[in-house]
Amino acid sequence: MKTIILLILVSFFSLHAQEISVSRDTMSVGDSSFSDSVMIYNNGTNILVIDSIRSNNSNYLLNYDPNGDSTKWIGVSELSDTTDIFEIQPNDSLEVKLMVAAILVKASKTNDIKIDTIYFYNNSINLPNLSIKITNNETIGSVENENIPFNYKLYQNYPNPFNPSTKISFSLKKASVVDLKIYNNLGQEIKQIIRGYKNIGNYEVEFDGKEFPSGVYYYRLKVGNNSTTKKMILLR
Repeated sequence: MKTIILLILVSFFSLHAQEISVSRDTMSVGDSSFSDSVMIYNNGTNILVIDSIRSNNSNYLLNYDPNGDSTKWIGVSELSDTTDIFEIQPNDSLEVKLMVAAILVKASKTNDIKIDTIYFYNNSINLPNLSIKITNNETIGSVENENIPFNYKLYQNYPNPFNPSTKISFSLKKASVVDLKIYNNLGQEIKQIIRGYKNIGNYEVEFDGKEFPSGVYYYRLKVGNNSTTKKMILLR
């Protein structure tokens, strides 16, 4: 009888011998970059399956394409009801990138660090509910959903998608110091469009993407202590 039980236990653990680990247990988004990444490792002898990915904040985007396609970003809200999202072979790894879909920075007298958590549900024997903390000093959301008195408005670029140029418009209800930058899909700054003092009025600038490859880009307008980010797509 003991032999039978032992064989059953051995069989069970051999079928569930996936061990998950990560390069670090914290990702961060901040003023200089609104994306980050971690490596997920399968240290076991069987295939590791990520069953579902969940987060309390739905404004996160993830990229985990095994072929390295950096343009395939998927919202966390789309993944919460999905099963068998991706697999990692034994003794292999996969880079998972995280990006903020929309950023809104509130003026604050304190530098509070906010903490969110993203969960990777999987079939490992050690951490089936793997959690990674996300620290940020930005308020993630959309301008329309925030009850904040803004003195400016950033509009969606047109055309979008575009090739190779597009126009970005914004309006100011109060003279302010303005900073408009373009970021790639890794959160890296690639171009400074405007930086300086602007009077009340409507403004329109052109972004020429002829030097850049097709993909998802973000333009971020900072006015005083507030900023708004929107997404645009360069499609050749």
